[in-house]
Amino acid sequence: MYEKGPHISYGNCGMPYHIGGEVEKRDQLVAATPESFKERDVIVKTRHEVVGVDPDGKTVSVKNLEDGNTFEASYDHLVLSPGATPGSSLPLRMSLRHSSSMPLHHLDAIKSYIEENDIEHVVVVGAGYISLEMVENLVQRGIHITLVHRSRNIYKHLESDMNDFFQEELDRHGVEVKLEAEIEKVEGDTATLTTGEEIFAPMIIAGTGITPSTGFLEDSGITLNDSGHICTDDAAGRIKIVSMRSETQSKHSISM
Repeated sequence: MYEKGPHISYGNCGMPYHIGGEVEKRDQLVAATPESFKERDVIVKTRHEVVGVDPDGKTVSVKNLEDGNTFEASYDHLVLSPGATPGSSLPLRMSLRHSSSMPLHHLDAIKSYIEENDIEHVVVVGAGYISLEMVENLVQRGIHITLVHRSRNIYKHLESDMNDFFQEELDRHGVEVKLEAEIEKVEGDTATLTTGEEIFAPMIIAGTGITPSTGFLEDSGITLNDSGHICTDDAAGRIKIVSMRSETQSKHSISM
């Protein structure tokens, strides 16, 4: 098993609760480790990125992110589960101050940034469930929140008549809500919305969805749809020897 990051299995949904302190230790979010997989005779290589697939030759090209070397590895069967990357189109230079993704190993840095810079105000962009969990946990830390969402409805997966309930709860906890708005530009600690309003934004966390991490498959002959998702039905393409299962197959995926 090759994994680009340093961890192989952890609870995404619990990550905001580590920021808020309810999950005390980051390691409590870890579900499995290379060591636990080794007990099942599964060899795991973390910090190894698959950068190419050759279905005809039944090989993958793998880059060791520790030393930069690339090598070929052969397979009998291939399972692709590459996950996704943040889909944010915000006009931000990605940094801790402007965070659009939250892999497990970044949690310590995010918490330290909040504490070391005495962050008292955070702008959260997006109103999916992980964004709302982040709002909940930042409020728990005593941080004032401005929630910016491009739609009229908060958490669109529920019926629209639930919107008033969400709005009332956010109001009750002092969250300032900006609906039907997006961030157009950021200058210093000021973000300008598409409505023309300027808001205080010393730290911005974006939870605006994801896009499939399938760019490395573009020249492989494996069929991708227009959104970059891996096609897996029998009519999808000529590659029959590749077994594919991934978050990137679904029409809707959730990530911070």
